[in-house]
Amino acid sequence: MIDDKRKKIKSMIESLINSVKLEDTKLSIEDYRKVVPDDIDIYSMMGTILYCIISF
Repeated sequence: MIDDKRKKIKSMIESLINSVKLEDTKLSIEDYRKVVPDDIDIYSMMGTILYCIISF
């Protein structure tokens, strides 16, 4: 059940990344990290969003 919620939240974050909604993505990642600080996938997403921020 908890894993399903994590997957849903990460899917939402991926959608934000793909929509290039950088600020919303950044805030969502920060909120998620407060709850699940040891999720490796979220660090990959952080790298992606940082790359997008630097590129723009």
